[in-house]
Amino acid sequence: MQKSNASGWQIIALASQISQTKPFACKTHAQDYVLFRDNKNVVRALEDRCIHRRARLSSGRVTEQGLLQCPYHGWAYEGRQGRCKLIPNFAAGERISADAKVKAFVVKEREGFIWLCDNAQVPAKPQVFKAVKLPALSSQSEGHTLLCIPLQGFWEALLDDPSLVAEIKGIDLITGNILGEPVVTSEGLTVEWSAKWRASASKNKTPSDFPLILCVRLAADCTSAVIELRDLDNQLLLSAVIAAIEADVYVTKLLWRWVSLPENRLTGIKTAALKKAVDELEFAIKAEIPAEKLINTHRYVSAIWHQRLHAV
Repeated sequence: MQKSNASGWQIIALASQISQTKPFACKTHAQDYVLFRDNKNVVRALEDRCIHRRARLSSGRVTEQGLLQCPYHGWAYEGRQGRCKLIPNFAAGERISADAKVKAFVVKEREGFIWLCDNAQVPAKPQVFKAVKLPALSSQSEGHTLLCIPLQGFWEALLDDPSLVAEIKGIDLITGNILGEPVVTSEGLTVEWSAKWRASASKNKTPSDFPLILCVRLAADCTSAVIELRDLDNQLLLSAVIAAIEADVYVTKLLWRWVSLPENRLTGIKTAALKKAVDELEFAIKAEIPAEKLINTHRYVSAIWHQRLHAV
């Protein structure tokens, strides 16, 4: 399923994970990065290896000058170009070669995420940032986890049965009740599912009887997805962005941010139980995937997505 990421941009961390005091190690299957904030609070990303003795820079510290300092012999690097600016055992006046540098990467902080570009031709105005913009709702949160599932397997599970990998507190997804056919465009795939309030005692029979719609939109480059929960009046109750990174062949790193509509802005929901349920909405990726449910999942939506990728 994995499609080439033509833009070169990928979410690799939550903005809240990066500080001016402690370097942040970020491992992907292809590269080990270290992220930190310099003395201007700008996020920087370098290869997580000192050029001197190959020690991990993520085990070091960020200096008061905003340099990333290796824990081994104290070599320190600026973040924009990765140039070494300090070698403690150099004599006074001894110059550091301009070639003494760690590989640096272009990063942007947008929508609560840290984006990294590994494309030599960095897009001037990347359009991918817009795809993960959350609506301006007051209640919001975020999370991250590691799952023992290949990256492709995670996206397939999300498309074929979102309840396998994601959970919205107080909501039951009606597995197998797809509303219409999945829609495939140049921007990705969209599929809608029936859902209901767990607090409701309704005896719904058909997909159109259920009071909620769960929409999943997977981006064309297979790096992020948006999940929205709406009622039948198209009122947005919750919106979440999921980013997935191949940490290893068998392990996927998940990052997510979500917002929900506060109870005092609801319209059309009258019972106290449902108002309370809306106010308590929370989104999270599950800590583990039930193997038995996974192997018995009908692979309908992911099969459509595979056909689309092979046709491109």
